[in-house]
Amino acid sequence: MKLLIIALCFIASFQKSLSQDNIYIMEDLRSLSSSKSHRELLEHALDILPKNRKKEWKTLVENSALAFLDEVLKESKIDSADLKLINRINKWPILKNNEFFINKRDFLYVEELKNCYKYKNNNCEQLNGVDILSTKHDIEFYYKIINILYRYAPLSKKINQYLIKITNSPLSEFYCKKRPITELSLNMVYADTKIIKKFNNSCIKILLPEIRKQIYSKKNRTRLKSLDILKTINQLNDDDLNTFQLLEYLSSSKNNSSFINKVLKSLTRFSNSYEKRQIFLHKLILMDPIPDIRFGIKTNKQILAQYRIINRNFPELLDEYFKKCLEYLEGKTKFKNGNPTPNCHKFYNQIKDQKILTESFAQRYEKATYFIK
Repeated sequence: MKLLIIALCFIASFQKSLSQDNIYIMEDLRSLSSSKSHRELLEHALDILPKNRKKEWKTLVENSALAFLDEVLKESKIDSADLKLINRINKWPILKNNEFFINKRDFLYVEELKNCYKYKNNNCEQLNGVDILSTKHDIEFYYKIINILYRYAPLSKKINQYLIKITNSPLSEFYCKKRPITELSLNMVYADTKIIKKFNNSCIKILLPEIRKQIYSKKNRTRLKSLDILKTINQLNDDDLNTFQLLEYLSSSKNNSSFINKVLKSLTRFSNSYEKRQIFLHKLILMDPIPDIRFGIKTNKQILAQYRIINRNFPELLDEYFKKCLEYLEGKTKFKNGNPTPNCHKFYNQIKDQKILTESFAQRYEKATYFIK
């Protein structure tokens, strides 16, 4: 029994000695630094007790971290164990705000992600378990990572996670105007209108013209989203609302009194500004086809009265519409999608006796459609 106890004590003493031998001291770190054994130094840097991590320790760790990154970058293929070590030391207070370390590490991450997709490996966006969002990066890093994902994995959910780091940055103005950031930012906003509240004002300023441009979208859903986004950021003005109401009128057959009253108010506002009418027309005629569902519905006294109000407040609208119709019928202009005014025949037949169109238009239309009848 005594022999067993002595044996157990000996084994415990040996294991304790062995354990102590595996704990590095400052002298070991100096030797590792001198021999350029940077990986081993980093793996044992935390063996030094916190109270003993003074200036020399910090210098050894910082220098080895930078040298280790240089070594990894020279390798033709980055080992997963190297990435795991980098991911571990990322969180050390001495390195997480070190700009030199951050820049080299981020360059390595970008190259690793690029090469991963280049050689068609799996789970590239996971980057061997590297948690990119948990560490500090500059905005240029996110821009480069997004470009790689946009090219190789455009449906990646991580794109928006990185994108928000750009759009809410004080430096976002420079990046929000660049491809593919503009496109991706708009896609993100149109998918979730409230997220624009997180954007920096300088980025919103860049995106505003594009959002307003979408008020002229062929899709009703997109037009409504544009209005909602502008409301969310307190940028919706009367011009936006008037444009939306009139396009909504032309694009639908809605005829309830509440809707029509809003449209008539918008027409009144347009009547007061020739310049605004021209801006609207310029964008309207670029739409192919021009939204004209309204002109295809069966008329009644109420609808004919609406057309007269349009002709009185916004005469250029009907003129430009019929100009496009005649350009197509007379063969003067080729349109990629065929007739840019699909309902102009129905419209003409319903208003030809109402003195809404000029005699010149009526004569040209009759001549252009003579052989069609």
